[in-house]
Amino acid sequence: MLSRCSAEVERVMVETAKIGSVLKADVLGVSATELQVSMSGPATLVNRFFIGLNPNGVRIAFAEQSGEMPIFRTAIVMGFPEAFALSSVLKDLLEANVKVQPAPTK
Repeated sequence: MLSRCSAEVERVMVETAKIGSVLKADVLGVSATELQVSMSGPATLVNRFFIGLNPNGVRIAFAEQSGEMPIFRTAIVMGFPEAFALSSVLKDLLEANVKVQPAPTK
């Protein structure tokens, strides 16, 4: 399975490089094997998310909306330390690699 993952990781690295970023295990602070495992399953497209807090952590539900009602796709639950780490990694990754046009003001 990991040999097939290696090809997928390489493909993702090439595709990522095309948009001006490089996805590398040493940059992410994980091993090459961990990166391969992270790319071994399918990815679901989502365009909506819902976040809830409970005493033990954060629940993030992902959905796809193309009509009036969103369609549930999956959800994750993580503790607060992991949620803060995810927040920090997303912020740093996006700020360093993505140029976002600000939303028009009304």
